[in-house]
Order: sequence, then structure tokens, then C-alpha cells
Amino acid sequence: MAMPKRKLDIVHNLPRAVYTGTAEPVVITDPVFFHKTQVHCGSRFQFYGRTIKGHPTTWVVEQIWTVTGHGRDKIKSSIYDVRTLDDILEMRCEETLQRRNIQFKYMSYSAIWRIPLLHPE
Repeated sequence: MAMPKRKLDIVHNLPRAVYTGTAEPVVITDPVFFHKTQVHCGSRFQFYGRTIKGHPTTWVVEQIWTVTGHGRDKIKSSIYDVRTLDDILEMRCEETLQRRNIQFKYMSYSAIWRIPLLHPE
């Protein structure tokens, strides 16, 4: 006996969003585990890892690089916002002026990088 199709199948493929009964789902924003649509050149992050002073430092995204192609045909190009998990973020610390190149997949998975809250509760 075949299973009947349910009306909930239309909301089956809505990643990272909440079904609200309207035409458009509401996107969830999380300061710890953020989405690639929240990151672009000029975005600010707080680093909660090992710091000298013991409090978080502020880092700014200065440039985003994406690598396309395979083997010898790799092309590195600059973009404004993150497109893939393998994109490389060139970041600068505001306090120490230190620079780092970090892949987005590491930043979005690691809880030591966070987007600062605009209105802390």
C-alpha cells in the first residue's frame, strides 16, 4: 500500500529557516553559528580564543577570496560576500593589527568566532 503524499512535503526543503505559514520563511540569525549570507567585506567578528588580555578581540573582514578550478587550473578571485564554504576570509585585528587568512567553513563551525550583537540583552 502506497503512502499518501502529505501537504508538509512543500516545507521539507527549507534549510536554516522557520516555516511560519506565510509565503516566505523567516531566516534564523545566530551570532555563534552564523550563515554565509551574514558575512561580507567589512563584517566584524569577535574572537573568543586565546588572547593576551583575556577578553575578546575585534576582527574585520578586509577581503574575501574564492578559488575555482582544479589542479594547475586554479584561479583565485576576489569577491564581496561569501559564496562557498571554501572561500578564504582575509581578516585584520583592530587591537593588534595582526592579519589572518581563514576559510569560512572553519569560522562558521568554530564557536570562538562570533558576530557581535547589535543590541545585547
